[in-house]
Amino acid sequence: MEFDQPNPLDRRNRVFTLRDCRHEANMKLQAWTDLHSQTDAHWAEKVGITRVGFMMIRKGARIPRPDVMRLIFDVTGGAVTPNDFCLTPEQLQILADQEVAA
Repeated sequence: MEFDQPNPLDRRNRVFTLRDCRHEANMKLQAWTDLHSQTDAHWAEKVGITRVGFMMIRKGARIPRPDVMRLIFDVTGGAVTPNDFCLTPEQLQILADQEVAA
């Protein structure tokens, strides 16, 4: 059966932006902080950054520096890894394809 419209559930047809990809990558940090129900200020102090900096990382507006990724890894007991902040090869390819098409 053929479709006139792209299947919206097929991720290959989704238009990703860099912000979408960052948000998706940071969902693990968001889930971890939700599970441990502390404030951004609490986690920021543990990591050694500002509350606003931590909030921006948690929301996907900023990708942390490698040293901060390591501190987040340590504070979360390894539950949130530096790889969680990196884009997947699939996401990178989609972004590259969109740049070529633009």
